[in-house]
Amino acid sequence: MDSTNLERPGWQAAATQLEDGKQLYQRGDRSGAEALFKRIIHQMPDYEDAWLWMAYVAETDEQRLRLLREASLFVPESERLKQARAWALEQYRASGGQGVPEAEMIAAAPLASEQPKPRRKRKADVGAAKLGDVAQEAGQGVRQSWDGARQWTSEAVAGATARLHGAGVYLVSVLGIAAIAFLLIIGVARANRPPIIITPMVLPTLVVDATPTPTMASRVEQEWVKVDIAWTKADYGSAVRALETILELEPDNERAQVQLAEALYERAKVSIDGNELEQAKADLDRAIKANASNGDLQRTRNDLERYREGLSHYQTQQWQAAIDVLSAVHSRNPEFRDTPSLLADSHDRLGDLSLEQQDWFEAEKQYAACLSYDADNQDCLDGAAKTAAIITPPTRVEVSLTTRICEVYENGTVIKSFQVCTGRPSSPTVPGRYTIQSKIEQDAYASKWDLIMPYWMGIYWAGGSENGFHAYPLRGGTQVLWRGALGTGCSFGCIVLDTADAEWLYNWAEMGTVVFVRN
Repeated sequence: MDSTNLERPGWQAAATQLEDGKQLYQRGDRSGAEALFKRIIHQMPDYEDAWLWMAYVAETDEQRLRLLREASLFVPESERLKQARAWALEQYRASGGQGVPEAEMIAAAPLASEQPKPRRKRKADVGAAKLGDVAQEAGQGVRQSWDGARQWTSEAVAGATARLHGAGVYLVSVLGIAAIAFLLIIGVARANRPPIIITPMVLPTLVVDATPTPTMASRVEQEWVKVDIAWTKADYGSAVRALETILELEPDNERAQVQLAEALYERAKVSIDGNELEQAKADLDRAIKANASNGDLQRTRNDLERYREGLSHYQTQQWQAAIDVLSAVHSRNPEFRDTPSLLADSHDRLGDLSLEQQDWFEAEKQYAACLSYDADNQDCLDGAAKTAAIITPPTRVEVSLTTRICEVYENGTVIKSFQVCTGRPSSPTVPGRYTIQSKIEQDAYASKWDLIMPYWMGIYWAGGSENGFHAYPLRGGTQVLWRGALGTGCSFGCIVLDTADAEWLYNWAEMGTVVFVRN
């Protein structure tokens, strides 16, 4: 089609309708597509794309050829129509058709009684073609009449001569001229008589300058076509409007009620993604009213309300409250809007607060939770690394309650390892992360057991007494206890070392050195 078509009134609307019809056909709605193509042809008979698609969706080869034959009258110079007719003829013959199909021989009577006019610049060409056909047929009629007249005249002259035996030539001539005149009149009448036409498949007549009153059923059907087109384009707003019109016409239409609920649901999801939460809530409320049995609607409505509540807590920096609400939403719908990022950020903020309060293990837990929602969150990665360095520094002491081995780390490497004795079952050593909180230069004394404990370093309180590291204790100042009991549970909760090892550790460790007691 040439570029001037774009400037013609109604051309853009026809092109849009054509695209709608193609989409309907691709979705399997052949009748809906055919209805749109017919409407375009009525409004713009020389729109060859509409003719081509109309022929394409035809149910039989005969119908296809008939449509292409009609189209060629409106767009006679179209190469595409010529190629389409050649192809359709091949298909007809390939499917078992013989000779030239009837559809190719039919003289067209396009678009019933209305006869829409083609484009102005083509009118003369089409008119000339029709006049040429009529003139040719008329000429053939005259020639046939003239030949008949000549033969009849000869016979008449011969018969008259035999009967009248040479009667006057004048009478014969008069009779001959009269016969010729009579037959010429008949011939001209035959030439002017319209040819016999086998009416082809005719499109419904488009009534111009009239406003028809469609039936209720046709109005509903038109709205369903709009619904199908809107759904294909994911234009749920248009689908909602068409379905609302259907329900105005047929309030008890259950199919329309169910699909309206689906359209409102889809539009609500779009609104949620676009942060139009009030509109989404209104659509979900209406959707539930239209189809209360749909569990997805109820869950999405509940998730939206919980999300809005969690968002309010987040915006007021109530991090734990936001986590409590949003985690419930996330458990049901992990991809609900930006719930994962809000949860990750809330845990990160709690991790930072715990780090400031030197609650290392709480900080570690919060950063781990943050990374479970957003594994690439750099703030959480940095916080987790910082917390790990504090909790497990490269210089530390670790004691295993299972192997009863004490290991000393410097720069992340073990430099010393000792066999130790830990608490007995009735007075166990408590696992945990501690620091050296006391060092006594003189021997510590436990009055409860009358024990002197050399090289004392306390790490945690157990009731009113402190547990920590020390060498073999002395009872009464002279009796060495638990020699040979290293590697067992022998103490009242302290970690007992050989005297030489206890002295080395006492001299190496500083106040605040981290001590891990692990199961």
